[in-house]
Amino acid sequence: MELNLHGKTALVTGASIGIGRGIAHGLAREGVKLALVARRVELLDQVAAEVVAAGASKPVLIIEDLVSEGAPTRIARAALASLGSVAILINNAGGSRPFKLDATEEQW
Repeated sequence: MELNLHGKTALVTGASIGIGRGIAHGLAREGVKLALVARRVELLDQVAAEVVAAGASKPVLIIEDLVSEGAPTRIARAALASLGSVAILINNAGGSRPFKLDATEEQW
């Protein structure tokens, strides 16, 4: 399916496995310039190698744990510095601890 995304930029969190990995591959096939975020560098390196082997440009890799203090800001700054802008944002990072909406930062 042609989505007319060629040349756009995207930031994908949780990009090392599962749905995030699949989204990264799909966007790469469409010619999207990617910034991929995950905690595990080895898995993220594999995704990068796979999309490059499939003919896409090398993605920007951002190794961060989204729940770490300050991580969202660091991720945004790294993506903007590398891509110039972010047209597509895929917030796909999973978490393993259940919290209520009113949880404090200390509880995180």
